Amino acid sequence: MGEAMPYLALTGIGMAFVLFVLWSLCRSKLKETTAALEEKEEKVTWFRQVMAQNEQAKTKHEHEMEKRVLELTHTIETLEKKLKEGTKNQVVAKIEAQQQKRENALARAGFTKQEG
Repeated sequence: MGEAMPYLALTGIGMAFVLFVLWSLCRSKLKETTAALEEKEEKVTWFRQVMAQNEQAKTKHEHEMEKRVLELTHTIETLEKKLKEGTKNQVVAKIEAQQQKRENALARAGFTKQEG
């Protein structure tokens, strides 16, 4: 058995070296995978932040547009009300002008306004 001892020792050392190389390769691959995962997690976090910011900007824009639409609706309603009031005032003014013309015509003709 004395002759086989150096052979077994060399085989053991060779096996240990092979195991060390395999362990080193696995460890290197694990580091690469871990780094890639961390990079992807950072990208996912960044995309989520960008999506949240975009969603906030979209929501803010929608609120501003709704506010603007409400302001315009109020302005339109106010203008329509003024238009109706203005039309009434214009009609009243026209009636009063016609009545004044009639009274002037009656006065020129010598008639007086009869009170009722």
